[in-house]
Order: sequence, then structure tokens, then C-alpha cells
Amino acid sequence: MNDWSKWLDYQLQKLKPFVKTYLKDSQQVTDELKTIPNPLPPNARLFTTDANSMYDNIDTEHAIKVITWFLDELGPLLPPGFPIEAVKSAMEIIMKNNIFTWGVLFFLQCMGTAMGTSAAVMWVTLYYGYHENNCLIPKYGNNM
Repeated sequence: MNDWSKWLDYQLQKLKPFVKTYLKDSQQVTDELKTIPNPLPPNARLFTTDANSMYDNIDTEHAIKVITWFLDELGPLLPPGFPIEAVKSAMEIIMKNNIFTWGVLFFLQCMGTAMGTSAAVMWVTLYYGYHENNCLIPKYGNNM
């Protein structure tokens, strides 16, 4: 399953440019803030979030629907030859069949993002990215 998750991660990585709020790391934030030509107003506030602690709270069925919507909306914008149907199948199989160990015990993860899998980070990035692209940016625009 891990090799398949690595393949899925490789494919999902190609979608980063479509997540308008995607930031590689805190250094990118620092670098971009330095390019602001005028000082920020004195009442400006800077907030960052990281979905890391939210991974296991993402409903698997909902995330599959949301990321599928995202893929379908991107359609012709996807890289040439992007294996959209294979990606959809891999997401479902990997996220619904994660087995992890604790000591000598084996567990089937029944809810949340498949923790420990290679595709988990991009899965969450796309899940939240869809919400940011379609809800937060249209509503809050330049205030983000």
C-alpha cells in the first residue's frame, strides 16, 4: 500500500499550483512579507494555520467527494496525461484501507486521513485548498 501511496503523492503534488493559498514553508512566508512595498497598517495581524492537527478529524467520505470535485473542476487544466480516474481510485483505496501498528497490534484506521501514508499531506492540502479557493478567497479576497 505504501508504494501506491507514494505514487498517489507524486500525482497529487502536481496539483499544488491550483491551491491558491499553498505555501511551501514558513521561509516562503517570510520571503513574501519582505516584498511588501509599503508597511502594513498598525492594526494589521498575521495569522498562519497548519492542518497537521486536523488530519485525523477529516471525514474520509467527505474528503473523497471534495477532492473529486476539485479534480473534476480542474479538468482541462490538469497536466497532460494526468491519470484522473486512477488518482480517484487510489485515494479511495488508500484512505479507506490504512493499517497501522502499535507495538505488536495491527489496526485498521476507520476514520480520518490515513496517517503515516505518503499521500496524507497532499490529501489534506487539496481538501483544505478546495475550501480556501471556493469559500474563503471569494469572501475575504485581499484580506488573506
